[in-house]
Amino acid sequence: MSTLLNLEVELHVTGPFQENCYILRCAKTRRFVVVDPGAGMESRVRELLEVENETLVAVLLTHAHLDHIWGLGAVLNVAPDVEVGMHPDEVPVYESFAEQSQLFGLSGMVQPPPATSELGSQVRWLREGDTFTLGETPLFVFEAPGHSPGSICFYWGEGELEVLPEELVEGIPKLVARRAQAEGACLVGDVVLSGSVGRTDLPGSNHSHLMRTLRRRIAMLPPQTHLLGGHGESLQLAEEFRTNPYLQEACRDLGP
Repeated sequence: MSTLLNLEVELHVTGPFQENCYILRCAKTRRFVVVDPGAGMESRVRELLEVENETLVAVLLTHAHLDHIWGLGAVLNVAPDVEVGMHPDEVPVYESFAEQSQLFGLSGMVQPPPATSELGSQVRWLREGDTFTLGETPLFVFEAPGHSPGSICFYWGEGELEVLPEELVEGIPKLVARRAQAEGACLVGDVVLSGSVGRTDLPGSNHSHLMRTLRRRIAMLPPQTHLLGGHGESLQLAEEFRTNPYLQEACRDLGP
């Protein structure tokens, strides 16, 4: 476990795809969220609830590819009333769980309940500019399509992000960090990986949208932002600017 800007962060590498599931905890309020629950995460959730007497306030989804929601159904069996936060554009991906399983030749998995019917009011639709507060720490939500149509990222820290809807750049509102040298952390799902990005050959993926997300979203974050990705090690944005060819290509000739 590590501590990033007032939140304790547990990393759990799950399943055959080695997916990163994160548990964010507020030590002061003893409240936690599970981000992208991969295979087997119900055991840790049960331990936190029943042994450590903490409170699960939500499951948050950066996106709904199979490996990132593999454990959601089992987690909901442990905590059946918990809120699930996701972007509405991700519903088609979320509800293609069975098709995704067949695509990768997998079987015997607990399918999560349909978002718009069974979950119903448990779903919290998270959109551009929303804030999800964990304990005393606000998580700022911004849209990051490309790897999947409804990918979102969760940022917290000193950067004071803001979406400026009146300043459309390449068709999307401009994302601004009010303190460019501030330290922050961002759950980016599979938008950015170490030296790479998430694949764009899956249904609903779009490479040009992903490159635009890199250019007008990820590149707008403070360089000292810690990027917590869906696979592999954690990153720092400044280092990715130096080493990630996709980010470099996306940001070539980047204007103000």
